[in-house]
Amino acid sequence: MAAALVQSNVGGSFSGSVASGAVANTSAAGFASATAAGNLLIAIVYSSGPGVANYEVDAPTTIGGYSGAWSQLNGSNWGDGTTDARVAIMYIAGAPAMSPVQTTTQPIQNHDTGSQTLTIDFDLYEFSGVNGAVNELNDSNDNQTGGTPGGIFGFSTADTDLIIAAFIAEPGSNISAGSGYTLGINSSLVTVGQMQYQLNAPPGQTAVSFSSTEPQWGCCYVSFQGASGSPTVTVTNVSPSSGPIAGGTAVTITGTDFLSGATVSFGGNAATSVVVVSSTEITCVTPAGSAGYVTVSVTDSDGTGSLPDGFLYTEPILDVSPSTLGFGAVLGGSNPSSQNVSVSNGDGGTLAWSVSSDESWLTASPTSGGNSNTVVVSASIAGLAVGTYTGHLTFSASGALDSPQVVTVTLTISSSGGGGGGGSEYMFVYFPSGTEVDFTPVFSPVAKQPEYQWGLEAKRVDSITASGLKQSVCERIDQVTTVKFPYVALSDMAAWKAFESYALGGGTFFYRPNIGWSDDTGYLTCAMVSMDWTPKFKSFQAFSLDMKLRLVAESFVGGSIVGDILLEDGGGIELESGAGVVQLG
Repeated sequence: MAAALVQSNVGGSFSGSVASGAVANTSAAGFASATAAGNLLIAIVYSSGPGVANYEVDAPTTIGGYSGAWSQLNGSNWGDGTTDARVAIMYIAGAPAMSPVQTTTQPIQNHDTGSQTLTIDFDLYEFSGVNGAVNELNDSNDNQTGGTPGGIFGFSTADTDLIIAAFIAEPGSNISAGSGYTLGINSSLVTVGQMQYQLNAPPGQTAVSFSSTEPQWGCCYVSFQGASGSPTVTVTNVSPSSGPIAGGTAVTITGTDFLSGATVSFGGNAATSVVVVSSTEITCVTPAGSAGYVTVSVTDSDGTGSLPDGFLYTEPILDVSPSTLGFGAVLGGSNPSSQNVSVSNGDGGTLAWSVSSDESWLTASPTSGGNSNTVVVSASIAGLAVGTYTGHLTFSASGALDSPQVVTVTLTISSSGGGGGGGSEYMFVYFPSGTEVDFTPVFSPVAKQPEYQWGLEAKRVDSITASGLKQSVCERIDQVTTVKFPYVALSDMAAWKAFESYALGGGTFFYRPNIGWSDDTGYLTCAMVSMDWTPKFKSFQAFSLDMKLRLVAESFVGGSIVGDILLEDGGGIELESGAGVVQLG
């Protein structure tokens, strides 16, 4: 497992007079980012006092509920009769995670009989990939006069991974890193203080000297073993284990050997806001992805660990129920009662839907919503004539399965009276499959003759005799009339086409030439001979209509009903009277 510098930060400091026996503390300081549990924390402490100073530097203290404790590894000093300067290395191996609000102070105690002016400051470092075991330490190069700080010393173990050397010297020092080393943070108050480190040093003899020549200096250094074995990055769990395809789900990943700087991917897409909480825990935010299970991977300097099918991307499903609605109302009366449609999300993620209507009489409220809503559907009969109307509500949800969905809505408006057996004010009454349908067009026809006068038309049948002569036989004499509608309302078109399909299919129907007649007179039983549609000139989707009707029977005679209406499976009509049953169609 490779050693690595995770972060470093300037620590606290103090400079001032300290009374005999008193303890002074530096200002508090901490790491800029939370440290990962299990890492090695280092504090390099620099201090100085006057002459042959009599003071003591103890281990730092971290406050804010931190459970780890600092230990002093080594120290070195020099003195020239005017100044006494010292450097020490403090550490916590396998440290608990330390948050930025958990700050550290460094104490310094005056053991002299009188007050002394003392100066102290420290810097902080976090290293990963180090197990904290001390390989070798050396402080023999203290209180040196002249020469190059440090020297050559040997490491006997084969797994040395981190070397730290700390140095303190007189003013005028010119310090640069030794061969293979990287300089750390300069001392902020003490005359000259410097730290250097080497990552992943090979076993054997290693030089630790700084590249400088100093009049007075002190130096101490230490080596740490790298983490033993061949660690493997693993991912064992992701919580929560599912989220929307849009991403943005905050998750916690657990596993092993998570190192600072680790990256996380979901199905090959990089996660954001990755935080290595410890060697066994990472938090992050999922990226956008495609619906279905994906592999979750963590990659750091030790390799990559993956959890197949570790996270499920879900997408919303648009559920709308019911798919049909029916409204009924009486012409001139109140609007029918509203009805409800349920809109919900049949799966994960966030559903955002909207609804539109293709008819002005059909409305829905609300017109948009989220994962679970009740939509109130209303129908208005204002401005509508007697008849049946069909509209549609289209529900759409971007990014959702089963979108769009259509709810078909039927509105039937009837007159205040009953059906075709008298007591009605409809123009046409017919019975497809035994069900009564009433229909009065918006626009009235133009009468070519009085309603009660019909013309005669012979129904002839032509044939060829055995001798080859053509003969024509009069089969019957029909009473016929032509009814002209100069304009057909577009709102009536559906009702007209339904009536046309029935009538031209041979079905008989009741026809009321004048709906202004009293309720107990005027219905005629007819059959349709022809229906001729003519497009209106320069009028889109507008037509006139000529109908030719054949009289089958008069349903009302002398102002009274001949008999009761009977329906048969074929859709024909019979009149029952005292004289028997008359078949009308």
